Amino acid sequence: MDTCPKQRQRKPLAGARDHDRKGRVIHWTDAYRRCAIFPWLLSRVERTGSRELFTLAVIALALGVAFGSAKLFGVSFALGAFFAGVVVNESDLSHRAAKDLQPLQDAFTVLFFVAVGMLFDPSILIRQPLQVLAVLAIVVIGKSLAAFGIVRVLGGSMRTALIVSAALAPDR
Repeated sequence: MDTCPKQRQRKPLAGARDHDRKGRVIHWTDAYRRCAIFPWLLSRVERTGSRELFTLAVIALALGVAFGSAKLFGVSFALGAFFAGVVVNESDLSHRAAKDLQPLQDAFTVLFFVAVGMLFDPSILIRQPLQVLAVLAIVVIGKSLAAFGIVRVLGGSMRTALIVSAALAPDR
C-alpha cells in the first residue's frame, strides 16, 4: 500500500527553459575559464608586441563568446557579452585589455548618449512647460531633499546630511 499521495504533474514555469539555458551558459563560461584557453590565447597575442593586434584579439574574443553564447545557448547577445567580459577578465592581461579598449568604450558611451538625445522632442517644452519644470524641480531640488532625509533617517548628523545634500546639488 502506497502511503504517499500522488503528486500531480506540474507544468514547468514559463521562464524555466530560459533559466536552464542561462545555467548552461554559466556552466560553459566556467569551463572556458577553468581550461584557460582564452587567457593563453591573449598572452600569445600579447607577446607579438602589437597593440593593435592585441586590441583586435580582445574584441574578436569578446564578440565570439557573445555571439557563440547567443547562438549555442539561445540567450540574448547582451548576456553573451556579459559572459565574454567574465572570460576576458580571467586573463592576467585584463587590465591591459581594459586600458587599450578605453577609447572604444568612450566612443560607445558617446554614441549611447547621442542616441538618447535624439529621442528628445523639443516641442515638449512648448506643449507641456509646467510638467517639464516640475520634473526639473524634482531632479534639481528633490534629490538633495531626499538625500538629506535619508541621511537623517539613518541617524546621520545635521552637518552630514547638509554636506551630502549639498554634494548632490547642481554646481552651476
